[in-house]
Amino acid sequence: MIAAQKFNRNTDMDIFGIVTTGNFWQFGKLRKNILTMEVISFSAVDNLQKLFNILNWIIIVAKKNIALSVNI
Repeated sequence: MIAAQKFNRNTDMDIFGIVTTGNFWQFGKLRKNILTMEVISFSAVDNLQKLFNILNWIIIVAKKNIALSVNI
């Protein structure tokens, strides 16, 4: 996430990170020097739809960030 932030040269842009074992998923966000992590691990086995909803939301936000950075 720090490498992506440095590559983008924009500490105001949200950088999202995902860590998974395949069964359990954890999510985090880096903005400036603040790392925010979800304290709950999500299970693909228990609630696949919720996991897909979270991934979809991250993709939507990432697309908006890309569009904004291109227009600057």
